[in-house]
Amino acid sequence: MLSIVDDLDWDDVENHLELLENKLNLYCVFVLEGQFYKEHPDAVGRPVMISVALLSIMPAEVQWFFTAAAVSVEKAGLQFEVQHLSKGNL
Repeated sequence: MLSIVDDLDWDDVENHLELLENKLNLYCVFVLEGQFYKEHPDAVGRPVMISVALLSIMPAEVQWFFTAAAVSVEKAGLQFEVQHLSKGNL
């Protein structure tokens, strides 16, 4: 599992989504180009999950982003999840 802990607030939605998109793309490339498996050879043949842990509740208007991200990540053969955490649960 690769985890992204998103501790940003949603004051600047556009910038926030851009940062998340860039990080998700980097994580996908890390797996799809084989670097993940070089560092974790025991993971070969096992499903890889990218998990995004949000520390701030996302506004409803950005749900589309996570739906689209899930479709893209899953089309690449990876698993995807989004969860909401409180800072006390880290």
